[in-house]
Amino acid sequence: MNSRRGFFKQAAALVGAAVLAPVTGFAANDRRGGGDTAAAPAAGGGADLNLPLVEPGKGLAASMNYHFKGSEVKDAKLKIERQGVPFSGQHCSTCMLFTAVGKKGGTELGKCQLFQGQLVKSTGWCSSWNKKA
Repeated sequence: MNSRRGFFKQAAALVGAAVLAPVTGFAANDRRGGGDTAAAPAAGGGADLNLPLVEPGKGLAASMNYHFKGSEVKDAKLKIERQGVPFSGQHCSTCMLFTAVGKKGGTELGKCQLFQGQLVKSTGWCSSWNKKA
């Protein structure tokens, strides 16, 4: 982390997402009619590929500076090394918040813990990127 301000912005974003995630996840279970008795979809299941893509520039995606490709990020202040990883190596597939679910239209897609009920592209990037352990 290059600055104290950047650290606190990222920490606030992650805490906010952690607070919202259980609420969003609970609502999704209710819509499926599952509750505690419904089986969770298997990781990488085909049904997950039917979820909508996160739309850059809208809602949480706008506040997280989400882009379909890291190369689309124009703000030089965002293109910094994080956790020892240069900006060019930061994309959703290398983020600890990302779980791959499969390919659709030749594009690798996955779930992000920040964007519940939506998919992100593996080539995507947002300001909450965190190095996988």
